[in-house]
Amino acid sequence: MFIAIFNLFTIENILEEKEVHMASREHRRMTERKKAGDKTQAEIRREHHPVFYWMTFIILMLVVIAFIGSGIVGGVPKSNRFVFGKYGNKEIELARGGYIALNFFTEQLDSMSQNNESQEQTFYNYREAFDNTLTHYAIIDIAKESGYQISKKKLDKSIANHSIFQTDGRFDEKKYNDTSDMEKSLLKNLLNELLLHNQFIDDVFFTQIINSKEIEFYKEMKGTERKFSYVSYRYSDFPEEKILTYGNENTRLFKKMRLSRILLTDSSEKAAGDIRSQIENKIKSFEELAKEKSKDIYAEKGGDMGSQYYYQIQGFIDNKEDVGHIFSLKKDELSRVIQNGENFEIYRCNSEVSEPDFSDTALLRTVREYMMRYQKDVIEEYSVELADTFKKKSDEMGFEPACKELDNYPPYDTEFFPINYLEIFPTKTIKAVEEDAPSMMSASGSEDFFIEAFALKQDEVSAPIRLDDQVVVLTLIEEKTMAEDDWESENILFKTSLSYAQNDFTMRQLLNQVYMFAVKHYQNPRIYYQYLFSRLLNLAEEKNVPYEYAFKVFLNIDSDFERIIEEKKAVKAEDNFEEMYQKLFVTGAR
Repeated sequence: MFIAIFNLFTIENILEEKEVHMASREHRRMTERKKAGDKTQAEIRREHHPVFYWMTFIILMLVVIAFIGSGIVGGVPKSNRFVFGKYGNKEIELARGGYIALNFFTEQLDSMSQNNESQEQTFYNYREAFDNTLTHYAIIDIAKESGYQISKKKLDKSIANHSIFQTDGRFDEKKYNDTSDMEKSLLKNLLNELLLHNQFIDDVFFTQIINSKEIEFYKEMKGTERKFSYVSYRYSDFPEEKILTYGNENTRLFKKMRLSRILLTDSSEKAAGDIRSQIENKIKSFEELAKEKSKDIYAEKGGDMGSQYYYQIQGFIDNKEDVGHIFSLKKDELSRVIQNGENFEIYRCNSEVSEPDFSDTALLRTVREYMMRYQKDVIEEYSVELADTFKKKSDEMGFEPACKELDNYPPYDTEFFPINYLEIFPTKTIKAVEEDAPSMMSASGSEDFFIEAFALKQDEVSAPIRLDDQVVVLTLIEEKTMAEDDWESENILFKTSLSYAQNDFTMRQLLNQVYMFAVKHYQNPRIYYQYLFSRLLNLAEEKNVPYEYAFKVFLNIDSDFERIIEEKKAVKAEDNFEEMYQKLFVTGAR
């Protein structure tokens, strides 16, 4: 989302790096003229006719005051101003000086094509420009509250590089001087806001600052690695006799029937009834009407769904009585019209229901797949019970003796790895030494795993840890710290991986998850997590941003940042968009 915001508000012509020093150049010329005794016409008039000069100046000021007070903005009289709403005391209105956009709302509209557009597209453009402007002002608020400022030098460059002051790719002083002071003031304010907005978004999401404190923190987290022995109770090892027991206790779920279906969307019960009558009265065949009327993946095959288990139909029909009705049909019999949410469905039985035969190994595989999807807690609890038994034995006699006594589940050893939640270190994944060992890949996404594993003392046995595909029990074998000589190559890898992470949207989301994990568990020294916490504080320090603000926003990439913006808009926004749009386009006031 925020990549889109960043791209939306980036204006290339204000970010080109051309060295232009308008104020210093003008000062230098004035100084040179005075040294040469070459006085300007204004200076001569002021010396020879001082009273006339100052009267003229006073009259000019009165005209300017009247001009401002009458509400002329960009040449539009106050009575014809189009104010679509406010953000605080900032009015969101159309404002142009000639063809120059003088505020953010107008600049947004000018960035959208408005030639030969439909009324719907025009409305969409205006509404989007209005919403973008509210978001823009909220970001400006947040940035200013955090102490952000744009330097005068950078702002002067952006003004000089604006397309309206360019001739043949260079700053045109005459064009600049010919532009009214009011237009220049409004344009300067707009460019300052755009620079502030872009700089803030860039600093929050795209900066690549890496400093010594950050490296030290990274070394502390990456530098400590541990090696474990573990016993695994995999869900795939759930006994077949228990699968068979579950199947026999739930035979209805595994009944099978060949079915065809007509799915009607944007229809009515009466229309569905008419279609059913056509089939029943043999006016048209089920297959013909399925191809003509049905709106699902089976339509091209005349509605043929093939063989369906009871649990499969139960998975997408709201009313369970309707599922029972379908599975009570005889061969070639039509179902009643079934309302399923907003849709209407008609089924035909192509072969009568077949009862499950659990001596069929293929059906037992189906039952296992069903349990892994819908009854995983049953399998998980079985594995936890086994792990609990092993844990108690280990506490009594030690890890290795318990493994020998309960030899159905042999121990395996891991290689050394650091705290690597969500595999933030791609070269340090959790791997087993033995080739036939159960994979530990799912451990990388488990907070509980790292909390438990890195809190263990030597020879201590962990409580059962639930992973996505197994339950494990660990014991710490050894801990080691990276030697200083080994750090240089790791340091290079760190910088490379961090740079990649900061410029990839998916990785930034991953970093956000890791950061939230750190905040949640930072009291535990081992879980004072990765380099992110350090990076957060140091980035705030580098940019002179209050720490309190940095905690709230810097790495809470999606939800928190969006929430803060929406809260500000809710408090400060005044939306008169519909009323003003009607006035501008419908009543013809434009």
